[in-house]
Amino acid sequence: MRQLISTVHVVDGDGTSHVFKPGDELPAWAFEKVTNPKAFVDVADTGDVDPEQPATTAVPPRSGTGSGYAAWAAYAIANEVDPRGTTKRDEIIALLDAADIPTKQ
Repeated sequence: MRQLISTVHVVDGDGTSHVFKPGDELPAWAFEKVTNPKAFVDVADTGDVDPEQPATTAVPPRSGTGSGYAAWAAYAIANEVDPRGTTKRDEIIALLDAADIPTKQ
């Protein structure tokens, strides 16, 4: 299952623009129109991060490759912290800190 982790603007078949935010459930027609893979994180139906996602048990880096929102959202989900409603990596880090989940390598 793919979970939206970015705000997206999608135009429907009638030309009406719709805004979907992180954590919103997208209608099927909207999934087809969102082409940026970074807008989603793959989550298994059990709530665990999909095994094909990069390892999430290790704290993601704060800079460079693997330091973006998607990596931190996957790490949060793997640690049972819900990143929905956040729009920035630092917001996820703050949620993790509040839950006493390690955020430094």
